[in-house]
Amino acid sequence: MRSLWDRVRQRQCISVAVGGMAKNTGKTVVLNYFIKAAQADRFAIGLTSIGRDGETWDILNFKRKPSIKVLPGAIIATSEQVLPKATAGLRVLERTGFDGPLGEIVLAEVVSSGAVELAGPSRRTQLVEVIKQLGAAGAEIIFIDGALDRQFSTAPNVSDCCILATGAEVAEAMDEVVNITRDRVRQFLLPVSSKAMARHSLPGHVVVINNGEPKVFPNHVTINTGDSFWRKLNDASAIIFSGSLLNNTLKSILLSGINISNLTIVVKDVTRLFVDASTITKLFASGGKLQIIRPVNLLAITINPTSSEGQDFNSLEFHKIIRQAIPEVPIYDLVKGLGPV
Repeated sequence: MRSLWDRVRQRQCISVAVGGMAKNTGKTVVLNYFIKAAQADRFAIGLTSIGRDGETWDILNFKRKPSIKVLPGAIIATSEQVLPKATAGLRVLERTGFDGPLGEIVLAEVVSSGAVELAGPSRRTQLVEVIKQLGAAGAEIIFIDGALDRQFSTAPNVSDCCILATGAEVAEAMDEVVNITRDRVRQFLLPVSSKAMARHSLPGHVVVINNGEPKVFPNHVTINTGDSFWRKLNDASAIIFSGSLLNNTLKSILLSGINISNLTIVVKDVTRLFVDASTITKLFASGGKLQIIRPVNLLAITINPTSSEGQDFNSLEFHKIIRQAIPEVPIYDLVKGLGPV
């Protein structure tokens, strides 16, 4: 069995985002696994976060959380305010000039082993710059802790590859967890649009190909509009969204009378897609297409069969069922040592 770390090395990923389907799905376990594996192979690592991770107690549900354990030589990008909470010895290298929710983001080198809190930048543009700064400071591979309400760390213009963490926290029933995860993975694996279609993408706007001609509308015009707006474009063959595609927007398109069987909808990448699986199914059932311009490199899925509410799954059964449901992506249980066959 090829280890998850081996897969990262084989793909030559420089930045790896770890995103969760819900809280307590095991993102910190994945981070600690990568930290240990990378430093054992003598990689200089960088760490940051787009939320807050590594704190002793979860600030939302007040439950104890696993700590992020680092070894000397690692470089972290975190808010200055949380530095005193680290048990690891830290030496501040430089200030980034970016303010996060807990103060300015600084780069710090780990000089003695221990635990750290990560509270990094909350904006996409800032995260991209912080990753560059970590690399310039000597990090050979950078791990990014994602956040439940911000998916942009997995975007292809932010990270080279991503890991999706799922588990018993997502839903009470195992089958439901599997189905929810499978639906999300299908979005990650949507087909890539043609280059000709991608060229129509215009930042800040929605472009509609109507009767063979592009019509351009500001993003805000198409958000939360009813089906009457789209009915005027009933000859549309393509709709290209540069911003987010919301569930209500797609529902309005489906109700508008547009010939869906002749329609291709394009979004920048999966992090801009906020649509229910059932609505996407209706689009496909009507013959419509949904494509992305920039594919996300989904490297693997990790699973956590335990729940903070005590509703735990059988590890072997959970691993087997989710592996059968999502054969396109390798599935790992890092605690139990389970992986793809």
